[in-house]
Amino acid sequence: MIFGAIALGVGTNGMQDNPINIVLVLIGGFMLVEGLWVIRAPTPGGLIAEGLVLLTLGAWNIFITIQSIALGAEVSGPWPVLGALQIIWGIHYAVRYHSYADLPPERPSKESLKTVDELVRTITKANPTDAEDIIELETANFIARQNWKAKLMDNAGVFVDTRGREVFVARKEDTELAAGGKPIGSKKVKVSFRIDDRRMSGTIKPELLDRYEAWKSAKPVGIA
Repeated sequence: MIFGAIALGVGTNGMQDNPINIVLVLIGGFMLVEGLWVIRAPTPGGLIAEGLVLLTLGAWNIFITIQSIALGAEVSGPWPVLGALQIIWGIHYAVRYHSYADLPPERPSKESLKTVDELVRTITKANPTDAEDIIELETANFIARQNWKAKLMDNAGVFVDTRGREVFVARKEDTELAAGGKPIGSKKVKVSFRIDDRRMSGTIKPELLDRYEAWKSAKPVGIA
């Protein structure tokens, strides 16, 4: 919505110089409508919509920059860099869609949401030093770093992004941590990290990796 408002304002002002800026006005208006839709009725499809509008806006910013250079105009401002970042963000949104595509369309009850919120807060605040069923690791991609905590229960784990934006509940057999060596000068171990079909890479303390491996190898409860 912020990018949409900016695009709408810049496009409206720019129409006096070049009517082609009507395209930017249309993009800005669509982004505002799409942003309101995602806020009021969030669905997995909203990630595709977010990705498409960011890709479109990023492509526009780069197109205008190239056109200005071709016409011999002086290029200034953050637009080409912002355009590249918007394209990266757009791809990131689209890639995340598969993680949420199978979510049921029904809204959970308030009681269920309250229970999940309390569980997430408990895991986020938990200290792996004091809680033997908690592990903590850091993952990174080309967008940002994420700190994760997980509560290792009998047959499943609850994995929480400590910012509270992502929560995964996965069966023991649907998770995997594979060690890949220790970075020079670091007390943590490199790992590749999988939750269902979500794959990441990052680092974890050796003792917490041992805790995960002990949990992973333990016989599931209820199975003889």
